[in-house]
Amino acid sequence: MVLLIPFILDGSDMLLRPFKSILIALLYHLNADDSCLDTFSEED
Repeated sequence: MVLLIPFILDGSDMLLRPFKSILIALLYHLNADDSCLDTFSEED
């Protein structure tokens, strides 16, 4: 049990970096920026 906790923490840390890089690459590929979310106009 004592060895299981460091393995879980290290394993999740090692998987987080590739997952994050894939998400950033998808955002760059799909050009997902905030300009497409600006659908509301301010009318006074």
